[in-house]
Amino acid sequence: MNAEIRIDQLNLAGIHPADRRRVADAFHRELTRLIEARGLSGLAKSALTSLSLPPIATSPGVPADRVGERAARELYRRLRGGLTRGGRP
Repeated sequence: MNAEIRIDQLNLAGIHPADRRRVADAFHRELTRLIEARGLSGLAKSALTSLSLPPIATSPGVPADRVGERAARELYRRLRGGLTRGGRP
C-alpha cells in the first residue's frame, strides 16, 4: 500500500523560534520511522480531508526533539486509529 501524507501546516506556537526547525525535523523523522516500522494498517481506505491534533503539552526544559517526537506519535496514533473523513476520531 502506498500512501501520501501532506502536512500543510505544523503549528509551532509557543516553541522558541530557535527550536522550531529541530521540532519539525524530529516530527518528520519520528513519523517516517513509525510508518516504516509499523505501517498504517488502520488507515481509512478513503482520503482524509483534514486532521487537527490537540496541543502537545510541554514543560520548560523539554528538548525540542521530544516535542516533535510526541507530536508525530499522536498523529500516527490517530492515523492508525482509522479516522473518519474530516479528521474526527
